[in-house]
Amino acid sequence: MAFRPLALTALGLVAAVGAALWLVADDALVDHAAGHVPSTSGHATSPAASPPVASPRVVAPEVVEAVGAVAAPLDAPAVTGRFGPEVPEEGRTAHLTGTIRVDGTGTRATLRFLAGPNAGTERVTEADGTLDWPGLYPGFGLLEVEAGWRCTREVTLTHRRADVLDLDLTDRGVVHGRLVDEDGEPVAHAPLTVDGVAGTSDEEGRFAVLCAATGAPQLVVRAPGFVPYREHLREDAPGGAAVDVELRRGASLDLHLNGLGRDVGGEVLVYLLPASGERLTGVVPRSAYPWHELNPLRLPASGSVQLHDLPACKLEARAFHPRAVGRDTAWLRAAADAPAHMTLTLEEVDAGRVRVVRDGAPVPGARAELRFANPIAATLGALGPRAERLLASQALELLPATAQEASTQADGSCSFGLDRAVKGAPFVTVTSPSGDLVVTQRLERRGEELVVDLARPGA
Repeated sequence: MAFRPLALTALGLVAAVGAALWLVADDALVDHAAGHVPSTSGHATSPAASPPVASPRVVAPEVVEAVGAVAAPLDAPAVTGRFGPEVPEEGRTAHLTGTIRVDGTGTRATLRFLAGPNAGTERVTEADGTLDWPGLYPGFGLLEVEAGWRCTREVTLTHRRADVLDLDLTDRGVVHGRLVDEDGEPVAHAPLTVDGVAGTSDEEGRFAVLCAATGAPQLVVRAPGFVPYREHLREDAPGGAAVDVELRRGASLDLHLNGLGRDVGGEVLVYLLPASGERLTGVVPRSAYPWHELNPLRLPASGSVQLHDLPACKLEARAFHPRAVGRDTAWLRAAADAPAHMTLTLEEVDAGRVRVVRDGAPVPGARAELRFANPIAATLGALGPRAERLLASQALELLPATAQEASTQADGSCSFGLDRAVKGAPFVTVTSPSGDLVVTQRLERRGEELVVDLARPGA
């Protein structure tokens, strides 16, 4: 019939027009990808740095069909950003104020904590020397002050109170005295400091060291073979009466750690503390062993160390690792023929488990961090009933259990150590392997696995 040729012809025309449209569209895509844009005159223009426009290409019909086959909707873009609560910073309830002067004139100074829960933090005063430093952890710390002169001072910061540090760095004269042993014999060539300014005793045990700051100067003597001596002197000590110091023979200790029988990684923090009435370090005008200079020891999980020049006392040792703890006691006797021995056997603590998924599929290689909102309270809880006394007398560091990191395994899981003595509900922050998604959740129930779904971070 006559209409069949006409129909075939019409179909041919439609196919030709479709192919032409495809070629035009395809070339436009190529031009766009190369940086070309159409001009108002109908000719292609390009930036000076762009290559010439590609010549038209012939596309086979099977390619057209293949391209048309992938025109399905694309997957939704991956979720990015930060989700969940911010980990609060609690426990920073101390406040340090005051004025730093040099020769009586207020002067800009730099203050930095060398030890204690605020170790590593520093603050610069105003140009007139005034200081306003909130947001510090309470407790004992060693503070260095530098403004031309340099000195170190022990400070104890108080919970919810502004403590005052007024210091004048100036030449106050010389602190002088003599070092002797328990038999009255001179102790020669013994290193010592007065507010951080170094000196040494002579052949007769005599010393003279410049005092560079107002207030009660601190004398520390470290003579090999003797127990280190530390004392806050009277304020009139510079230029005043001689300071006579009697040094005691020290004791030795062999300390060993028994690990868990497997590699737990990381270091163990060990605190050695007197348990028989020996005075703890404190900001008081009397002598005491500077325990804060010894603590904490850092050892591998199966390590050992020999310590010398310790005071004679009953000693308690406590070991802390994110996944294990240990405790032991020993009697130290001065000038003993052999050192005392102590073995700390590490015991594994409970594990907090985290599993990271995306729509139910495990996500390996994600980074997980566990943080406590109040790390100082968590640390004190682990140290037990003597915690408040220790906080006021020891340069405590935050325990490793209060800040832990791990990476998820092939099944998307990882675990953290959760010592029951470390109080508070920790937060877990998970960062996706690509680093563009961060999810924080609170670990409310320690005995249950926490599942973090990166596909539904806000759920």
